[in-house]
Amino acid sequence: MTDNSTAKPTESGSNSIQSMVQKIVELQDKVVEAQEKNIMLSTQLREMEMMARDAEDLRSEVANQSALLSDKSKENKRLHEDLAKLSALLEEKIGQVEELSASVTDLQHQLKQRESERDLLAVMLTEKEQQQQNQQATAANTSGTYEAAEKEKPLGWLNPFNKGKS
Repeated sequence: MTDNSTAKPTESGSNSIQSMVQKIVELQDKVVEAQEKNIMLSTQLREMEMMARDAEDLRSEVANQSALLSDKSKENKRLHEDLAKLSALLEEKIGQVEELSASVTDLQHQLKQRESERDLLAVMLTEKEQQQQNQQATAANTSGTYEAAEKEKPLGWLNPFNKGKS
């Protein structure tokens, strides 16, 4: 009986070792599952960190683009104001050019009028001189002395300058 009694504890010890081994195996499986889950979560965490960095980079890029757009908008506004000033200045200069053109046209008209008046006066003066010459020639022919007629003959438009010679 001694053998039986000693065998029983061995069987029960063997069962308890097997159950412990089984529990160890189960725990190892759970550890492996936990490690796999941990690796998967670590991978997901790295992916999320990369996505967060990418999102931060995008946010920074959007902020830079926004600042650039703001600068361009300000520059466009300034250019628009400068263009408006230049347009107003150009309109003013065009008005001045039109005024000058009208003045030049008026002066040309006045010049033509003065020239026609001068020509008319020259024609009238020439006719008057010829009339006076004809009268003097007629008077000289009737008086008989040609030299007396030549002395009294007017010099036309030079008459005012000839007064000092007599």
